[in-house]
Amino acid sequence: MLMGCLKSSGSILRLKTLGRRVIHRAFHHFSERFRDFIPLNRIYMYSIFLKSMAQNDAKIKYYPNENVKRVLIGVPKGHKHYRLALFLGDQVLVFSEAVLANIVRAYVTVKTHPVKRSLELVCVEKPSGLKKEYARYQLLESDKGDEEIEDELKVIIEQALIQV
Repeated sequence: MLMGCLKSSGSILRLKTLGRRVIHRAFHHFSERFRDFIPLNRIYMYSIFLKSMAQNDAKIKYYPNENVKRVLIGVPKGHKHYRLALFLGDQVLVFSEAVLANIVRAYVTVKTHPVKRSLELVCVEKPSGLKKEYARYQLLESDKGDEEIEDELKVIIEQALIQV
C-alpha cells in the first residue's frame, strides 16, 4: 500500500492506504482525459488529481437511482425542522433541513440561471450580517468559476467510476 505525501503549491496532500495500481490507473485515466486541453506538466496534473482525491480523506462513491433504496423526508416527532433520510445499500445518510434547503437552493439556481452552469457551496462560520434565526454555520456560494467546478466534478466522477 502506498503511504506518502506530495508537496504542491505550499500545501501537503496526504494519501491514506491507496493501492499503487488504483492510483496509477486513475491518474493515467485522468491525464489522458485532460492532456489535450490543460497545458500543464504531469507533476502538476498529478497534484491536482491527488488534491481532489485526498480532500477530507473521503472515499468517493457514486450512487445511481438503483442504489438508493428509499428516501424519507419529514419533521420527526418532537422536532421543529425537517430531516431527510437517504437509505443506500451500505449506509443511511441523514441531512438537516438547512443542508437540504441549501442543496435545493443551489440546484434551482444552477438549473434556472440563464448563464451559471455550476456552483460550489462552502461551510462558513458566522457569516457577516447573519439573520438572528439562522444557524452559526452556513453553506454559502463560493467565488469559484464554472470551469473550475466542472473540472473538479469531472475528476471526482471519473475517480468514483474507477473505484467501482
